[in-house]
Amino acid sequence: MVPKFYIGVHSFTFVFIWGVDMSQKNVTLSLDEDTYEKYKEFCKKNAVALSRSIEVFMEEKTKKG
Repeated sequence: MVPKFYIGVHSFTFVFIWGVDMSQKNVTLSLDEDTYEKYKEFCKKNAVALSRSIEVFMEEKTKKG
């Protein structure tokens, strides 16, 4: 297995994970259009990967139980 290098950005914190196989799952979400556009613009202005920020949100929610 070839090690993969992954960089995630959330709240201006950089996370580096080396050698972890990061399998991905594509999902379809139904969102309020205005909210989505505002958040997409926020992510763009703050150099945040939109999908990674949602992934971190989900990780935090599942850790809290």
